[in-house]
Amino acid sequence: MKTFFRESFEPFLGELTGGSRWLHAAFFGLAILFLCYNYFVKEPFLRSNGHGIPALLSGEKKIQDLRQEIRNLEEASETNVFLPGPERQASRDSLAAARIRLEEAAEGAPDRTAALHYLRYIGWFAGTFVFLFVLPVFFIALHPRLRLRDFGLGLGDWNFAGKIAVIFFAVMAIFVVCIVLFEVRSFLSYYPLYAEKSVTGSQPDFLFWFVVLEFCFLLYFIGWEFFFRSLILFPLEKYLGGAAAIIGLLPFALTHIGKPIAEVFGSVLAAWFLSILVLRARSFWICPLIHFAVSFTMNLAAAFSRQLF
Repeated sequence: MKTFFRESFEPFLGELTGGSRWLHAAFFGLAILFLCYNYFVKEPFLRSNGHGIPALLSGEKKIQDLRQEIRNLEEASETNVFLPGPERQASRDSLAAARIRLEEAAEGAPDRTAALHYLRYIGWFAGTFVFLFVLPVFFIALHPRLRLRDFGLGLGDWNFAGKIAVIFFAVMAIFVVCIVLFEVRSFLSYYPLYAEKSVTGSQPDFLFWFVVLEFCFLLYFIGWEFFFRSLILFPLEKYLGGAAAIIGLLPFALTHIGKPIAEVFGSVLAAWFLSILVLRARSFWICPLIHFAVSFTMNLAAAFSRQLF
């Protein structure tokens, strides 16, 4: 029996105790990190109230608390019919005062709803930066055997990277111009990502939110690109060389499902291109700048097309 178990588990134990054990451990850690990011950052902010932070900042939390207070007072008033007159009157006064406060707070309902919508995206973008960039960099900086420059955090060959970035952005800018000229609705109605889908016409305070969210979007791209173009890429390069660039193609493409179909298929080529660029330039910083520049151009063009400003 002992021999049976030893022979059965030997391939697994061999990998965990062999020379590549740290690579296995690293990618287990990356998988857990990405799952934590998805379940503790992206999903809470986009699917619910983002741990209550957007609701708190927008004033929606105050409205929710007032509504709950009114429900409690209404239930209490039904059981206070046998109380002395002064106490019943005090209960009615408290209920009336709570309803007045609710009416006053509800006067800015449209603005509060818009703020809640945008704050959810801010939470998602900022959370991506913290989970996928700040925490890994902090770990690398504290680890005695890891160096920041080994993960593309140095400047690298910016002369080469800059030239390629200009060419890449020029090609993508032409693509965006074609989208606008031919009114490709799948893109123009989807972007800006944080705008209400398919809404057209001037939106209150959209210019303010556009500036704030684009800055947060840059932070988002730093975290996103660091995860895919640094944490995954550089450790694999030691074992696979330039072929490491193809490893991240599938997961990167999968994260684009749900976006315009041309972008989903284009993400495969873009992922390969950016990975090769990072390996050659020895710096990941050019990737978030390229990604942000293309995204900003698309968002700006779509916003003007939908007349959101």
